[in-house]
Amino acid sequence: MTVGRIGLATALAWLSFRRLPDFRARAPKLAGWYDRFNQRPSMRATPYEGETQD
Repeated sequence: MTVGRIGLATALAWLSFRRLPDFRARAPKLAGWYDRFNQRPSMRATPYEGETQD
């Protein structure tokens, strides 16, 4: 596990949470990696939720 992987996973989680430009169609391998990483207990224990304002 590296800080880079954690940072990437949290950035992708934020994109998904905010429904920002979908990375999945453009990067299917990255999407697969993220889906697997997102099953980790640490990711499942800390989901983004609620309302946000920019």
